[in-house]
Amino acid sequence: MAQSWKFNPDNTIEDKDGNKIDFKSLVKNENGVVKDIQGNTVEVEVANSQKLGGVEAKVYKNTLCINTSVIDSDTDVVIGGRYLTVTKDNTVTCTLPDSAEIGDSIMIIDIDGTFGDKAVTLTKSNSDHTINGGDDDVDLNVSGKMYTVIFRDNNWSIFY
Repeated sequence: MAQSWKFNPDNTIEDKDGNKIDFKSLVKNENGVVKDIQGNTVEVEVANSQKLGGVEAKVYKNTLCINTSVIDSDTDVVIGGRYLTVTKDNTVTCTLPDSAEIGDSIMIIDIDGTFGDKAVTLTKSNSDHTINGGDDDVDLNVSGKMYTVIFRDNNWSIFY
């Protein structure tokens, strides 16, 4: 059964019975449904977005999104960013950060399942960096995937 939650200033989300959980512990399953640690489906009533303790939370297509941006145009992505990427009307280029440390990561998510038709292009802003070991831009072109881009040894590695 779906629950409605409210945001609190102490970085928790509270259910209708007053039970609190740290909203960083919520997870989205493979079907895009957000669940709490007990497995309950979470529905959040949020007007646009709220920022709590440096963490931004918003709802997009009935999905709770934490530290997440919805993008549909070229974007300079940032370390730790999660990008719900819409390419149904046009392609999108994501420019990777100029500097990064080992283990820094970025998530790019095909929220509408359209990357196969209109890919996201990853490009680098630092000529000393590579993407998947190469100097060329890389297209993310498998529909419905969540890509994680992780930095190590001057290389951005792509996983999905």
